[in-house]
Amino acid sequence: MSRDWVTTARQLGELANQTEATVFQVLTDSNLTAAQAVQLHETVEEHALEFDRTLWEMERSKVDIALISVVEPLGRIWLRLSVTTTNSARKQLGLEPIIVPRGIE
Repeated sequence: MSRDWVTTARQLGELANQTEATVFQVLTDSNLTAAQAVQLHETVEEHALEFDRTLWEMERSKVDIALISVVEPLGRIWLRLSVTTTNSARKQLGLEPIIVPRGIE
């Protein structure tokens, strides 16, 4: 059975946007604990890994480059969320933030 890549692309975008909104809402909670920050980071990393796997599968399946071009920028959202949640967890644990060189994000 063939995968509906247009629907998959739409779902990837929705998940990235919903996760981004949730992350920034959670991070504004002044009662956020270190354990919650770490759990949030782990959840973001799981979703980011799934995004990478799906993008790889799209490329391997020779999905139309126009659709891949729409999906690829979502990787920047996952990178930003990864760094943001990493730094939130690090802050909660009393560690220095990770600085991402300009242009990588």
